[in-house]
Amino acid sequence: GDIEVLATYFDILGKRKRSAHIKRDIELYNNYISAAFSLGFGGKDFNLHVIDMVDRCQDMYIHTIDDDFTKTSMNLEGFSSSRELVYAIVVSEKSKRLTVVFRGSVNGNDWVTNLSGTMTNFGLPGFTSESTSDLKENYGRVHMGFYRYLFGKTKVGNNGSNKSKGEEIMGILCSLLENECKGFSVFVTGHSIGGALSTMFAFRAALNGDLPIVTNVSFASPYVGDQGFRDHFYKLEKENKIRHLRIANDEDAVPLILPAFPAVKDLLPELEMYKHTGMNIRLYNHDQVLMPKCRLFYPKEGSWPNEVRNAVLNSIPSGLSVGVIGKHLCPEYFSRLASAEKELKRITVEGLYQDVHITGWEVGTYKAFK
Repeated sequence: GDIEVLATYFDILGKRKRSAHIKRDIELYNNYISAAFSLGFGGKDFNLHVIDMVDRCQDMYIHTIDDDFTKTSMNLEGFSSSRELVYAIVVSEKSKRLTVVFRGSVNGNDWVTNLSGTMTNFGLPGFTSESTSDLKENYGRVHMGFYRYLFGKTKVGNNGSNKSKGEEIMGILCSLLENECKGFSVFVTGHSIGGALSTMFAFRAALNGDLPIVTNVSFASPYVGDQGFRDHFYKLEKENKIRHLRIANDEDAVPLILPAFPAVKDLLPELEMYKHTGMNIRLYNHDQVLMPKCRLFYPKEGSWPNEVRNAVLNSIPSGLSVGVIGKHLCPEYFSRLASAEKELKRITVEGLYQDVHITGWEVGTYKAFK
């Protein structure tokens, strides 16, 4: 009867659900997930296939999940600017790790946000109240849609607050690290728009001197900010406050859809240029016989040849191919990561950042901007 339905509903939404329960829920309720929503994560068959990954960390649990004011694209409200992003905070007691996860593009407003490519000042902290809205420091220029999604004023939620999602997450993280999760590491991740949001939030978290080093692992992320943003990102990298591993499929157009070629800025000074950050692991189709499984790229500071090479590889023509949509979705990323597993196990994020030949600098060598 209705009581059983409500009991099941609240069981699915129950907090602190451990990995075994998450796996059970997906197996039991997979057929009830809407086709449009499921496709955004690779389809029902893929979802059932990858849930075995939760067995790798059976003590993991979801501490917080926020999907207030979100709608599907089947509902016209899903295209409303009042719709908000979705995130979760996951705790692994065994690994002593906190992970902030941002959902990728699923509903209409996610895609509207993706296309809001005009830049705005990256003012931090994000919105907390009207009285503090002007107390911000600027860290370059960033994608306006992503910035507003993460650091703009929100609707009043179940907790009675309208502070930005970014500042809300910061509050939860700091509380966890001060109490039940002392000594835990901090990871931030996401796919597609979730990848871009993860980089913005990782930067915000790294500014907090009380947090441990923040590791950002983004997948299929579009561009986030300009050279000014990248310069501030360099600063945090050199101070060993942040590390960014940016995973992107070769021929995935999403990470390439905004201006990237450096010479254009000289011809059109008024045009603001987007720049990627972090260690880029580019994954190749295993059917491409003459190509490696993966390659590493980093925007080495002050290296013009490196800049030109990266700009050409990060331009839209390099992302044009047959089946371009499929190359952006999770199943293709999962397949290529599995194919390159042997090569990827030979490297570590720490090792990459300690290699002066890759970065052009040593950790701890930051000097103030001139």
